[in-house]
Amino acid sequence: NPAVFTIITFPYMFGIMFGDMGHGVLLSLFSAALILFEPVLTKVAKENEMFAMIFTGRYLLFLMGLFAIYIGILYNDFFGFSVGLFESAYQWPQLPPYGPGGVVQPNNPNGLPSVKPSEPYMFGLDVAWAETENKLEF
Repeated sequence: NPAVFTIITFPYMFGIMFGDMGHGVLLSLFSAALILFEPVLTKVAKENEMFAMIFTGRYLLFLMGLFAIYIGILYNDFFGFSVGLFESAYQWPQLPPYGPGGVVQPNNPNGLPSVKPSEPYMFGLDVAWAETENKLEF
């Protein structure tokens, strides 16, 4: 029976695909409401087949929401927007008024041009990736 392994790996894979803090909070709150109001909603689930499918998966939905929050923190993503939880390791120079003559490279905090920062981002994905030409699309 693969249910023992699937009960954790499925919500984790969902979190990787859906990794967003805001949507994960909404999913967790919705499923927590299903769990808290279980005695009242059991009667509704017996009468409504569509709601019964959601109601029977309320604990799985709760785990999916928690993993979406966790991976959303790693992705620094909140409702599709990058969230700067920590200061970026990159500093971008100001662009000239008519655009750069070539490729603009990020600077280190000491002002020297460098593509590689001197220290890693504290936790998760650096928000500077959201502004690059080859940005990571999730």
